Amino acid sequence: MFSSDLQRTLRTAEEVAELFGVKPMVDHRLREKSYGEAEGKPQEWLDRRFVPPPAVGERLDHDEGVQGSETKAAWAQRI
Repeated sequence: MFSSDLQRTLRTAEEVAELFGVKPMVDHRLREKSYGEAEGKPQEWLDRRFVPPPAVGERLDHDEGVQGSETKAAWAQRI
């Protein structure tokens, strides 16, 4: 079983892996978009800080307002 190294994803993978008697193999290349300091915090924490992208114009380089989070452009480039 493979998992990204992001905290939320790895916790889920560990729970599932235990059911099958295996250990997850961590691969940072499988990371989803990072939300920086929001990782591991409740959704309401993120909702209070999240800055939605503009309805029109540049959306990929938009700063969503969370320290350390990736823009969609940075995430796409990494993948």
